[in-house]
Amino acid sequence: MATLLPEQCHRVALLHQEEAAAAFAAQDVLHPEELLRYQGFSLPKRRREFLAGRVCAKLALAELLPEQALAPRQLSIASDPSGRPLPPGEETGLPPGLHLSITHGGEFAGAIAANHPCGIDLQPLGDNLLRVRERYCLPQDDSLLAQTLSHLSERERLALLWTAKEAVKKALSHRRMHGFLELRLQTLRPLPDGCFLLGLAVAASGTPPEEAQTLAVATLVEDCALALSFATEE
Repeated sequence: MATLLPEQCHRVALLHQEEAAAAFAAQDVLHPEELLRYQGFSLPKRRREFLAGRVCAKLALAELLPEQALAPRQLSIASDPSGRPLPPGEETGLPPGLHLSITHGGEFAGAIAANHPCGIDLQPLGDNLLRVRERYCLPQDDSLLAQTLSHLSERERLALLWTAKEAVKKALSHRRMHGFLELRLQTLRPLPDGCFLLGLAVAASGTPPEEAQTLAVATLVEDCALALSFATEE
């Protein structure tokens, strides 16, 4: 998946949540402000997700900026009102213009750090994909998926679509958070190594989609689908 838009400088981290919790102690990797949030969660599952997501984000940042010698506990990743993760401030010595996206799905957590707006999403192959398909899958989407990915199961096709749309939504959220049904699948083609390139265009209901597409690369990882996307800052 790292071949998506090679001109974009980015790094991705993906971890099993239980393994992350066993390998990283919260007090060693979380900034004091993050640690307060972590301790405020009453459910162990939510704590595990938060810790694994922050570990992934800091690993991705460290790989993106190896010359910075980043200490995880010194990096505070906050969230804006919509929940979009905000990279640490320039007071930490990091360059401006960094972007982060974090996701949890099934037993995994993932994050991407990049020099452009980005999005990452994980989605388990569950029955809910079938129950709520009308909330995110347009008839045009369904037709193109069935024609191009007939060798995959219905759940796999829908999971790839869900993650691609969610990753694109996150990548575009610096401008506006779009709804699932505002994003129309226009192009879909296989890539090497079991990946797929999906081109999504923004369109309000009943109007022609915009010509410009936002691309997402999606793949299947164990019992989940995983997708990455980038967008311009314009």
